Amino acid sequence: MMVRLSNPTPTQWALIGTTVVLGIGLVGGTAYAASERKKKKLPRPTEPTEPVTPVQPPADDPYAWQVVTPDDAGYPWEFPALQNDNYPTPSTWFNASDKTGAFHPSKGFDRYIEALLGSALAMAGNDPSIATAKGQDPNASLGKKLRRQVRESIVAVGGVNDLLYGQDNLNIAGGNDPNASGGDENKPYVGAWVLNAEGRGLNWLPRHADNLDLIQRAEPLKRTTSLVGRKLPSPNRGSRQMVIWAPAYDLVALGPDQVVPTIKFLQWSDGSSTADPPPRIQQLGVDLSGVDLPGI
Repeated sequence: MMVRLSNPTPTQWALIGTTVVLGIGLVGGTAYAASERKKKKLPRPTEPTEPVTPVQPPADDPYAWQVVTPDDAGYPWEFPALQNDNYPTPSTWFNASDKTGAFHPSKGFDRYIEALLGSALAMAGNDPSIATAKGQDPNASLGKKLRRQVRESIVAVGGVNDLLYGQDNLNIAGGNDPNASGGDENKPYVGAWVLNAEGRGLNWLPRHADNLDLIQRAEPLKRTTSLVGRKLPSPNRGSRQMVIWAPAYDLVALGPDQVVPTIKFLQWSDGSSTADPPPRIQQLGVDLSGVDLPGI
């Protein structure tokens, strides 16, 4: 039976049993108040803009992984795409199991966000150093705003990354909660910005399904961890690192001629937002393995 959310968010999903099928758009991210652990809604930073004409996948194997460089034609790429040096890049999937590429997964979530934003700015013809601007840097305020918007797009409630990897243990999401499993009791609570509106962040431990292979075989992507980030019982267990979807940002909106560069999205050929993966991958859906995610 088809069950739809009673109050659909900009990213709408159709729930079919335990399989979730991607819809359109993105939920605006939030800052999560560490002191009181309250949810605080922030304004939605992005809206889809005009449709684009992306390069279509090969007719003989539309789910075959293809390697791209940031300079390749046809952005956003409407096929399963990996960056040639496994560096965080818009419209591609980052394979955190690959430790031989230009970006080592051990650098963690904050560095991943900076790398992804830097790539997007460079592709837009803007200064990639804005991605790491802090302190007295004249671009510090802009860099902070853009990093927040990119974080929101990666961990958005109901987005594919949240469905596959979202969990509520800050310590495996890139922060520290001294009162939670894996936390450092000698350090303060820090890093709540890595969490979304429901208090979930990504799971950086090797507990996930081989979603690269599932996409290649045109099968639903699969969640293999609980809400607290632990491995599920067999047969819903996994031992791979994440494969993280990086949305295809509107490069014009990030360009140097903008008064205030910002994160926005385009539209795929079917009209859905490039905040979500390409339509063919959306159609595969996500098997939640019976895990109930609040807010979905």
